[in-house]
Amino acid sequence: LKVLEYNLRGKYPDTFVFVAHLDHPGMSNDNLSGCAIGIELFKKLSIKNNLKFSYSLILLPEIIGSEYYLHYLSSNKRKKILEGIYLDTLGSNTKLSFLPSKQNSTIFDFSIKRCFKLNKIKYQNQSYKNTQGNDENNWEAYRIPMSTLTRFPYPQYHTDKDNILIISKKSLSISLKVLIETINI
Repeated sequence: LKVLEYNLRGKYPDTFVFVAHLDHPGMSNDNLSGCAIGIELFKKLSIKNNLKFSYSLILLPEIIGSEYYLHYLSSNKRKKILEGIYLDTLGSNTKLSFLPSKQNSTIFDFSIKRCFKLNKIKYQNQSYKNTQGNDENNWEAYRIPMSTLTRFPYPQYHTDKDNILIISKKSLSISLKVLIETINI
C-alpha cells in the first residue's frame, strides 16, 4: 500500500492537511483531478516564503489508504494536525460543492465560504455527508475535522466516460484559485 505524504514546514508545527485519493483505473475526474489540484497547490505553496502554518499533502488509495495512514500515524504527529480538506472530483464541468466538516465550525469551513463570497463564486453549500461519504469519514473518526471540496455529482461518475475528455481546465483553475485564496484568508 503506497501513500504519498509531502510536507511543507511553516513557522508553527500546527498543520493543515490536504487529502486526495487514487481511485479506479482509467478514471480521470475520480480522482486524478483531486490529486492534480493537490500537487499544483503544493507547488505554489512551496515557493512562498514564511509560511505561518505547516501543510501536508496526502495522496492515497481511497478509504483504506486513509485508514492505513491514520492508524500508523504517531499520536504526536496526529495532535499537530488542526484539520483538513478532502479534494474530490474537481475537474468536471459541474458546479462546485462544499461540504463542511462534521463540526461545521473549522477554519476551513469559515475561510472557504468567505473565499466564495469575496470572489462571487457560485457553489452548492452541502452539509456533512449530504452528497457522498468518502475519506473524510476516516479522518473525522480520528477526531481530525475534514471538509470536502468537490464537483460531485457529475454524469460520467463510475463509467468509462470518466476520462480526460471531461476534464475542464477552467474548473481545475477555479478549484485551485479557491484553495489558494482560502489559505490566504
